[in-house]
Amino acid sequence: MKKNLCFIAVTFLSNIVIGQTLDDLRKLVILGKNTDAKKAIDVLLADPKNAAKADVWYYKGVIYNEVAKSDATAGLCSNCRLEAFEAFKKYQVLDVKNTLMNEEQNVRLFDIYNGFFDNGAKKYNAKDYEGAYEYFKNTALVSDYITSKGFSYNGFTFPALDTSLTQNTALAARLANKDDLAAVYYEKLVAINLSSEKDMEMYLYLVEYYARTKNKPAFDAVIAKAKNFYPKNEYWTEVELEQVDKKDKIALFAKYEEILAVNKSNYLLSYNYSVELFNYVYISDPKPSDFTSARGKLANAIKRVIELKNTPEANLLMAKSIYNDTYDAQEEYNKVKGAKPADIKLRADKKAIMIKMADECILYSDLAIVEFLKMPKLKPSEKGNLKSCYNLQESMYSLKGNVAKSNEVKNKSEAL
Repeated sequence: MKKNLCFIAVTFLSNIVIGQTLDDLRKLVILGKNTDAKKAIDVLLADPKNAAKADVWYYKGVIYNEVAKSDATAGLCSNCRLEAFEAFKKYQVLDVKNTLMNEEQNVRLFDIYNGFFDNGAKKYNAKDYEGAYEYFKNTALVSDYITSKGFSYNGFTFPALDTSLTQNTALAARLANKDDLAAVYYEKLVAINLSSEKDMEMYLYLVEYYARTKNKPAFDAVIAKAKNFYPKNEYWTEVELEQVDKKDKIALFAKYEEILAVNKSNYLLSYNYSVELFNYVYISDPKPSDFTSARGKLANAIKRVIELKNTPEANLLMAKSIYNDTYDAQEEYNKVKGAKPADIKLRADKKAIMIKMADECILYSDLAIVEFLKMPKLKPSEKGNLKSCYNLQESMYSLKGNVAKSNEVKNKSEAL
């Protein structure tokens, strides 16, 4: 056994000696003996003296790139094509004139690019998105390097940023659930202000990603561009509002007002702001300290909504607001006691205010009722709103002392 082992070892060393010159390496490559060529170049580079020679690194790049092209040999290294790329980079550092690669217009770097890209496309089509991402990522590394060096092949040059490749890389990362990596590549595209209709998807993605990861600086930067490029998309305002703590009403209202300042014609945004104010003014318990000023804001806000679009929902909201104010006025009326002329006059004045409010409530609820009744078929929510209109009117007519009208709208409500 010992003799046989010694014999095998001697034979192996003899074979290596055969391939230890660059001429021998060239022949092995030409003959397609890539396995032998790889063994030979690895042995050469194991010697520190050879590792300092530029030509040896060039041939490592050539050989490793050829090894990578065949399924039969690609497994000889962890990533043969990437090692080939690194070898060529090393060669160009050691040979500042880039002699061997200039002679062939650096074609092997372009070949490595194609190899990575083709494999990435195959992996993507096979739904191996993680594998596709790795290949596309390496494709970009090669492209960026070629661009940084100003290399071209037969007049062809890569753009400063290969947008198609960058989009492919980002999409592969997304589908592989590598959201943080996808964001890196999408940011490259955002940086050059891509803004076609098909590019809106990446802005949507980044806005959602930064909102989810609570990266406020990045969120603010990308949503500013998104709103500029796609101003008609109302999603931007929705997601901006979602970032505000709903419990902090001061901050929430400030954000609404900031957004409405540049979206004055946005009905839905204006309506939602009015609803938030309504809940703050009338639903809060205890009553907010700025009740009076907030109530004034609410009245103005609802008026703006109705001016934008005279919808039944907006009119109902106004009617509900006046209804609440009417009962506040009634409390003030009930506080006035005494039989002095001044007391009698004050009660009369407050009663007049109350009746005026009741009439306004009836007016706005009537406007809503007319629109609801025009609808061919009411949804459950719309039927509920119509019922609310009748209930408001029932109370207001009762307040005015009009029992007949109060009963009439009560019957309409019950009929629903």
